Amino acid sequence: MHTFLYPSQDSTIYNDYVDQNSGKDEILEISKTFVSSSRLSEPYYSRALLKFDLNWISQSIEAGTIGSEKFYLNLKLAWGSDVVTNPTNLYIYPVSQSWVEGFGKRLDTTIRTTGTSWIYRDSEVTSSWNQSGADYISSSIYEVTASMFENENTFQENGNYIYELADIRADVTDIVKGWLSGSIENHGFIIKRSIDMEQDAIDRGKLNFYSMDSHTINIPKLEILWDDYSYNTGSSTEIDLDDAFVYVKNLHSVYNNRSKTRIRIGSREAYPTRSFATSNPYTISKHLPSESYYSIKDASTEETLIPFGGYSKISCDSNGNYFDMHMDGFFPERYYRIEIKSVSSSIEEFYDDNYKFKVVR
Repeated sequence: MHTFLYPSQDSTIYNDYVDQNSGKDEILEISKTFVSSSRLSEPYYSRALLKFDLNWISQSIEAGTIGSEKFYLNLKLAWGSDVVTNPTNLYIYPVSQSWVEGFGKRLDTTIRTTGTSWIYRDSEVTSSWNQSGADYISSSIYEVTASMFENENTFQENGNYIYELADIRADVTDIVKGWLSGSIENHGFIIKRSIDMEQDAIDRGKLNFYSMDSHTINIPKLEILWDDYSYNTGSSTEIDLDDAFVYVKNLHSVYNNRSKTRIRIGSREAYPTRSFATSNPYTISKHLPSESYYSIKDASTEETLIPFGGYSKISCDSNGNYFDMHMDGFFPERYYRIEIKSVSSSIEEFYDDNYKFKVVR
């Protein structure tokens, strides 16, 4: 099972404008430039903050309606500059103090100082960070390295990127489980370069990611994965993939984004053997092989939101194959498309008959 959670707040903080709030910027910027002149030599850099409200996850885990096996932080790259020649890692840590997003923007004519900034958690009047640039837990147990690789579309753990910029999909399971267990307080994530790279004399460029205020579908999200797979075929017979017609039985055209639904998958012989019988052979339903998966794509962009894999296996019970979906994880007012994959021995078949649905508020 996959579902997604969206941020409750995010912001960028800059060391060159130490009291400036940029909580409503459309971009989260992780930048590093080095300015050298006869009068000064200074590094200028920024860090990104994000927070997710985990109350729903905690309540659902306690109620047994979801599991909590893996968590991934996802950010979409808007653009990058001057980063190819100086590969770098990004590091993700849990923030250790509360902060307020604020209403400012980086390019505001009048600088807003209410809300988080390089030296303040809220504003200069009420609270400051213990250390400039935000307080975070630097213990290695909570450290996550998010790096770009050549010819890869996602950040991976360990290693540097060389040529191709990519989106972040970083495994933050240890951090989130620490929050859920109560061993650390949830004040969100900070994403940054290493201190050595922030303070060295090298221009390392800008990585700009879409924020929750970007007015696009590319806002950050926390991906939640758990194994809800169950395979009990009862008395039904497995379909032969060489002669299979696979279809979605009960797909509605529209779902409310607060709904949870079970999608049923049917399969029958495409060309039944002709025989004398009292029943219609086209109505005899069979089940898919145990190695069957579903995938969900954005119908407009063709972006894969839920890939084929271990957390998207299609289950089976006495009524046939199925999988469950939590619609609150999908961006509302958009169309999505279901694809099916089945594997049996050396046969791998894909089924895509434009099974679309829309999620609405």
